[in-house]
Amino acid sequence: MKRYPVINSVRLVLIFLILPSLICCFHNPVSDEGMSPTPKSSREAELIALCLWGGLFPPDDFVERVQNDLAAIRSAYGNEISAINRITFVPPWVPGELLIGFDDATLKELASSKYHGNGNAWDKLNRQFEAEIDTSALNLRGSFIKLHFREALHPCRLIEDFYRQAYLPGIKYIQPNYRYGDSPRIYARKTGDKISYLFRNAWGDCPAGCIESEYWYFIADEGANPLYMGYFAPHKASPEPEWWNEAKQNIELYQGWASCPK
Repeated sequence: MKRYPVINSVRLVLIFLILPSLICCFHNPVSDEGMSPTPKSSREAELIALCLWGGLFPPDDFVERVQNDLAAIRSAYGNEISAINRITFVPPWVPGELLIGFDDATLKELASSKYHGNGNAWDKLNRQFEAEIDTSALNLRGSFIKLHFREALHPCRLIEDFYRQAYLPGIKYIQPNYRYGDSPRIYARKTGDKISYLFRNAWGDCPAGCIESEYWYFIADEGANPLYMGYFAPHKASPEPEWWNEAKQNIELYQGWASCPK
């Protein structure tokens, strides 16, 4: 992955705006019937590592660590628990994308390619991160554009450390391209040398929140075989296992990733 230098400039306080963008969700429990396996490649590990690391991009060795954890979990338990072979990680926003709203005067400058920001900061940032400017939304909503970056960069870091700091005039808000809805997914959390993985299968009106869920919880210590902590299905009215309070922290962490600090 290409490495990007850090530039310094002045902070500009911006307003956040929500743009619904539903993601595809499962309506039934994950099963082998009628489904083809989701390809498990470094992409899944890269996205988990991106969120866990919290920087602009994760180091390669950390991505490899996550990939090895997932491979070990599925190799050891995938035959017994087939759902974990198909449940994957879905970040709460689209990596490497930003939505930026401008005032009317600035939109006219953008449309005529006359907008460059203070000291050409807009042009420099977009070149630095190899961003493509998508103006198709202007025909629909008339107030924002999408920046699509070549690399799967952390949108909160792009906002906080670069675009907000560039003191760009005419911007009304800048935010990640959020995903909305619900689906089966992995919730990961790093504590010291350990990374825990909570696999959640979910079904039933998932775009609105998935009525039913079931969970499998694993803990992977660096350099050791992953531990399977157990299974929990709240809809079956089974008693909460001892590890559940700990595992719920994975969900809470994921929910915290859904918004960038202001």
